[in-house]
Amino acid sequence: MRTAAGADGANATELPGRVLVLVRDELARVGLRGMAAAIPGVRSVTTCDRAAEAAGVLARHDVDALVCGPGEWVRLLPLLPAGPPRRLGVLHLLDEDGPHAVDVACLQPGHGFLMRSATTSAALRDALSRLGPDQVSMPPGLARSLAAGPGSGSAPARPERTRALNARETRVLALLAQGLSNRQIAARLGISEHGVKRHVTNVLGKLHVGNRTTAVAVALREGLLTGPEAEVRVS
Repeated sequence: MRTAAGADGANATELPGRVLVLVRDELARVGLRGMAAAIPGVRSVTTCDRAAEAAGVLARHDVDALVCGPGEWVRLLPLLPAGPPRRLGVLHLLDEDGPHAVDVACLQPGHGFLMRSATTSAALRDALSRLGPDQVSMPPGLARSLAAGPGSGSAPARPERTRALNARETRVLALLAQGLSNRQIAARLGISEHGVKRHVTNVLGKLHVGNRTTAVAVALREGLLTGPEAEVRVS
């Protein structure tokens, strides 16, 4: 396990202060540690190469963000009997962006996705800054895979449950897919943040999902988002 001091800066409120990197490949791990430590607002970066070691760090220390290599989150979860820390943001590094790249356990609030091949200092900083419960970030290939669903090539089916979304709820869902926060959606629509929260709650209920990330995944898979507003913000 290695810990590096991060850079101080003015954006500490926008970025996680304490970052844990769980990646098996040593070269990638060292590179991520260096990139994360150089981000203003990140105060410390700890690295591990095994899920068991990371579980120990999470048990002993406060961690704001976890950067996971492919498959590591699924290995780590059984080692956390009390579950992950409530406010922990998780950034999943992906080797591929096909329909089977993401385990359902990763589709949770506060989780984001970044292609390992596209991981630069700027991309890492942007992805870490959007590990919030009201933002969604995923690579474009993953978004296309979810949009296509298992039967790409034919028009995606629209179950009866999805037709209950009204125009305003569909607009809110589209803005969620672009990665906008409640405050940004409120400003875009000219309504209050409370109104946005109410619309989001309605969307989750009508799609029968428990969080925003899964709502966006379902909407993409079932073809609910179409037109220029349906573009998913990518990492």
